[in-house]
Amino acid sequence: MVLPVVSALALVVLALVLALAWSRRAHAGELKALRKTLRSLESRLAAAEKTAQEAAQHAEAAGNVLLEKGLAEVEDLEAARRRGPDEEEPAQPSRGSRTLH
Repeated sequence: MVLPVVSALALVVLALVLALAWSRRAHAGELKALRKTLRSLESRLAAAEKTAQEAAQHAEAAGNVLLEKGLAEVEDLEAARRRGPDEEEPAQPSRGSRTLH
């Protein structure tokens, strides 16, 4: 009587161990895929940061050229830097004639 109970219990334990091993392999595969995605995102973020840094350097150089050629004033450039990319230009320019024609 004890032998069938022990055999059944052993089968249940074996089934649980196999299920746990299968689950662990499945999670290991998911973890590997997540690591791969994370590495991809890290490289994309690094590239985006580099591009943003280069764009800032180009904008700074362009601003310096405008200042040197007398096409812009420091206040104009500072206002442009403060203004977000989605904001519209001010209705009236910050320099130049302020009289009506």
